[in-house]
Amino acid sequence: MKQVYHLKWIDSLITNELNPSKADLSSIPPQQIELLCSQIPVEIEKIKFLIFNQIFRLKSKEHLGLLIKMYRSSLEYLLITAAEHTNTITLSLQNEALPSFYNKIIVGLEELSSFITGRFSALIQTDNSSGNNTPVPRDKVTCTLSVDQIGIFIRAGVETELIIGKSLSKVFKEMIPQISTPNRNDISWENARRKSYACERNDQNVLISKLELIIKKIKEY
Repeated sequence: MKQVYHLKWIDSLITNELNPSKADLSSIPPQQIELLCSQIPVEIEKIKFLIFNQIFRLKSKEHLGLLIKMYRSSLEYLLITAAEHTNTITLSLQNEALPSFYNKIIVGLEELSSFITGRFSALIQTDNSSGNNTPVPRDKVTCTLSVDQIGIFIRAGVETELIIGKSLSKVFKEMIPQISTPNRNDISWENARRKSYACERNDQNVLISKLELIIKKIKEY
């Protein structure tokens, strides 16, 4: 049975209609963007309802797992893309109303991601553990960096080939579950990866200062 892609509206806005590399965003009236902003919460609730019904109409565990994976993968991609667009728009100042729109889109996408992960966590765990629903406990190391700073470090490590993996997502997926922070024991690898694409100057400066301390310490050996 052909499945309907319920993220189509948001996907189209992010990848085409409000994509700074494809559209002339300066020509879009602020009123139109404000209207879209007001639609986002309504659309998010509608999408949650549609996805919920779509998933529970399926009887095959295999199809359930594939559908959930598809939505999680799509949401991760859209979140990363939206974060990249936010940075581009903020730097170029093409349209003053757009950063607010993308901030709301990101909040909405994170809400959808949390909805799918939370509501269907049992299905996700079953799929990931090949029939064993009991999570395997792991010993973690505590890092005093924030989640955002950890994400930036891992991304930079992969892009400079300090850290080698099949893909950036794979590296985050393997490394993040092994790490905790003083404030968070369980970190979402998807969230950490997203944050690495929407880094703030303060996080960059903190991370750079920590790396400088490491360099200084190494020189003392």
